[in-house]
Amino acid sequence: MRNRIRQSFFFHAVSLCGFLSSRFAPVATRKIAYSGGSAKIANVKKQIEDTRIIMSENIDKVLERGERLEDVMDKSEQMRDTADAFRKKGRELRRKMWWQNTKMKLIIALVVVVLILLLFFGFCRGISCIKK
Repeated sequence: MRNRIRQSFFFHAVSLCGFLSSRFAPVATRKIAYSGGSAKIANVKKQIEDTRIIMSENIDKVLERGERLEDVMDKSEQMRDTADAFRKKGRELRRKMWWQNTKMKLIIALVVVVLILLLFFGFCRGISCIKK
């Protein structure tokens, strides 16, 4: 991706330079000869090269930032999936524990009822306590 952007940028820059040089070369030659501007041209070329380097660095930084954003998006998606799985497992565990707790309460209630019946029939020796 980085190379495609660089190639596209440089292709357009070279095309523009070629267009300008073919069309305005005679005029530019006369102006340079008139003004004695070889030093100025060298200075402008240096500024252009510095600008190109800075722009290339900026493009690299933007692309790196984009890659980091993609990494963050991937990690957040993984976290969301993990949270969904955790929520599902938590719900299943809650239901399992509720059933286990309910079964234990029923067993305890049954044992208490059986003990009460055993005590009642043990002391009364049958149904004779109820008839009196």
